[in-house]
Formats: sequence, C-alpha cells, structure tokens
Amino acid sequence: MIIDKNPTYTLHIKKLMEHFPDSKFIALVRDYRDVISSQKRFFSLLKLIPIYGYMWTINNELIYECHKKYPDKIIIVKYEDLVKTPEIVIKTICNFLKIGYEPKMFEYHQYLSPVFKQINENLTVGQRQRVQEMFTLIRQ
Repeated sequence: MIIDKNPTYTLHIKKLMEHFPDSKFIALVRDYRDVISSQKRFFSLLKLIPIYGYMWTINNELIYECHKKYPDKIIIVKYEDLVKTPEIVIKTICNFLKIGYEPKMFEYHQYLSPVFKQINENLTVGQRQRVQEMFTLIRQ
C-alpha cells in the first residue's frame, strides 16, 4: 500500500487510475476559507489568495467529478468530520480500503518523534521553527 498526501495529484487522478487500476483514493476536502487562511498564515502571499481559491475550486470539482464516475475508487472525507468524529471517519476509510481498523491507528504520533528528530538535524534554526509551526497540530 502506498500512501501519499499531495493535493497536486488531484489533477492527475484519471491518469493515476489508468496506470494503477487497483488504486483507491481518499479525497480530504476542507472548507475553502480554512485552506486560504492556512495558506495566508504559512506562506504570506496575500496577492495569491485568488489563485488559492481558484485552485481549491478546480481540485474539488475534479474530486467530485471523479467520485461520481468512480464511486468505488474514491471516497470523499470532509476534514471537519475527521476532526469532529475521527474514529467514525477512520473506520469508514478502513472499510473503503478493505483493511482492518485498529484503535492503535490513533497513536501514530508516538512514532513520529524519531522521524522529526532526524529531519530537524538537517535543518537550520529558521527552517526548524517553520516546520514546527506547520506541523505542530500533527501530534494531536
């Protein structure tokens, strides 16, 4: 199983399905206002806000179009639902992927500390601070 989180892949779902016919996709959709707020906070490119909004629209239209056409290949998960009821959403995702659910799935953050430590060793102080700001909530 290969798992990768990259919104850019949304633009290539159809091509990915051609090359990997057994693949499945989990589309995590977040309220556009939160996406833009996050982009503003981390990238400080206010003049690009219209582009962020446009890209959000394009990505989500593609996701919903592909989901309609291939409902057995794509599951749409609302970020807000994942935050409110994580166990229910994770069980739904597990069912979709036909894998077993384990409560231990919620303990993944315990295994990230060594990874972050190794990454931090190769970063400057400024880079470490930026990474920490961006990923501070991952441990929750």
